[in-house]
Amino acid sequence: MFFLHDGPILKFALSISCMRSYPEMDQWIVFLSRKNVVNFTLENWNGERHKLHSRFFSLQKLTNLKLRRCIINPPADFSGFKCLRSLELYRITIADDALESLISSCPLLKKLKLYGFNYVDRLNIQAPQLKKLYFFGSVPKKLPITLKNLSSIELFDLPFDDLDVVSCTLLLMQSSRKLHDLNIKADSNSSADMESVVRFLIEENCSFYLRKLLYVKLTYFSGVTPEMEFIKFILVKSPLLQMMIVEPNEDDPFYIESRVTKDLIRFPRASKTAEIIYNTAEITSRVG
Repeated sequence: MFFLHDGPILKFALSISCMRSYPEMDQWIVFLSRKNVVNFTLENWNGERHKLHSRFFSLQKLTNLKLRRCIINPPADFSGFKCLRSLELYRITIADDALESLISSCPLLKKLKLYGFNYVDRLNIQAPQLKKLYFFGSVPKKLPITLKNLSSIELFDLPFDDLDVVSCTLLLMQSSRKLHDLNIKADSNSSADMESVVRFLIEENCSFYLRKLLYVKLTYFSGVTPEMEFIKFILVKSPLLQMMIVEPNEDDPFYIESRVTKDLIRFPRASKTAEIIYNTAEITSRVG
């Protein structure tokens, strides 16, 4: 029935447990290459990774692409997906230079999600329209991405007691020269690594400035020392900061409101107009 369809196929989605069950996948891709597909999803959850047929790269109408456990080997004459706006790659096998070329040749790309790229040494992303980046992989010694046009960063469940995560977060912020919005949902616990995180944040205090940062929101804030040092870092390094919103996690046993508000008042600020808004379940207050 699939091959008997006459007319365009705008959306194709296939999620399977094992690609071996679908040996005709290559034939489907050849067929789809003539159907003006704009939304393509192929999720291979188990077994060997599937190498995409060369005709896949002729899907020039694509605006949304999602691939899982596939092998991507673009042909030499591949010039990119010129209409692509959203690209999600999960545990994909692809050479570093091919990945860079793939991303850079999608001039309209606004959303990029990379999951399971544990062996990327360095990734230079040239995507002038990029608005959202999700990167899941091992934490490197140096940031594997360069983002000259990223203006907004949103991080979920960030453990401020994890040195690797905090250091990678600062590297991401440092590489985002046009960053003006920062939104972080914290997930901190009392741990032995807190001291090393605090020491790192203090030592990093002279490294760089967030010269374009305007708005910061920190939620599920517990008031533990690494979180407080992070706020201090932001305030000192953001000369144009207009507003910082702090929403505490009042159920956290380490949260002490009186100490937190007292510290926030005395923290120095590079921006003379920076306003700190402290939201609790019962009251919203402006600090300092």
